[in-house]
Amino acid sequence: MAERVTQEPGGPTAQGPRLLPWATEGGHPCYLSTDGQGYLANLADNIEAIQLGMGEDLLGTPETPRLLTRRPCRRPNPAG
Repeated sequence: MAERVTQEPGGPTAQGPRLLPWATEGGHPCYLSTDGQGYLANLADNIEAIQLGMGEDLLGTPETPRLLTRRPCRRPNPAG
């Protein structure tokens, strides 16, 4: 069900359902079948642009190697 991108004159064109940059309330992937226009498509474009900008900011910082190699914190076991 993944979106396929084909190179067409004038730029890439997506075919098939678009994976949106958010999940459903149940945590499942959210897809949109669209021609690339409309409110939800524009909202998804804007959110993706923000996320990409945040990723560029993160990857451009001196802390990036430390953040990417840090082990996830483990919660203490309350049972002992």
